[in-house]
Amino acid sequence: MKRALATLAGLLLAVSAHADDTEHSIRLFRYYDADHKVHIDQQVSDDALTYGYDELDKQMNVMRSVAPRPTAKDLERIKAEQVRREQAEEQARADVQLKRLYSSPQDAERTRDGQVDAIQLHIDFSNNSIVRLRSLRAQQAEIAAGYERSGKPVPKDIQDSIQKYDAQIVAAQEDIKTRKADQDDVRSQFATIIQRLRDMQSGSSTDSASSGPATTP
Repeated sequence: MKRALATLAGLLLAVSAHADDTEHSIRLFRYYDADHKVHIDQQVSDDALTYGYDELDKQMNVMRSVAPRPTAKDLERIKAEQVRREQAEEQARADVQLKRLYSSPQDAERTRDGQVDAIQLHIDFSNNSIVRLRSLRAQQAEIAAGYERSGKPVPKDIQDSIQKYDAQIVAAQEDIKTRKADQDDVRSQFATIIQRLRDMQSGSSTDSASSGPATTP
């Protein structure tokens, strides 16, 4: 008899403990819809995920709060903010590199002018070559004209010389076009660099002025 009572008591204690565990494990989920109406469910519904919810214990105390899941507009805004942040970080890295290369806008202008002038030397050389080639061609053309006036055929070496000078003149002219395009590229590239340096310099001046000590009127 005593053994039966002990067994029964053990079973009752086990059932009671299980009931307590079940009771403690119960969670309620509360959320407010678009009309601010409260809903309480025993499981997380799709609406709860949409509006966000509070996880409650049996005494209706908030155990934790879960934010609403992002909408398509939220995701678009988050993506746009990420792009802006990445662009700002990339610009900051570029600015650091720019400051290492040029100490000031004037420094960049001097570098630009030096590169443009170096290209101009090649252009001047090609222009001088064209003048010389045209003079040599004119001499050969005069000789060829003398043969033609006398009714004699123009020797092949004279014809070849004229054709060679023509080809060299065209090549020099093309070289000048290429070099001038290079100068335009340099000016265009440095225009962006110089403007950015000016913006950074202006920003630094503004920051310095705004952080300076206040003056008493």
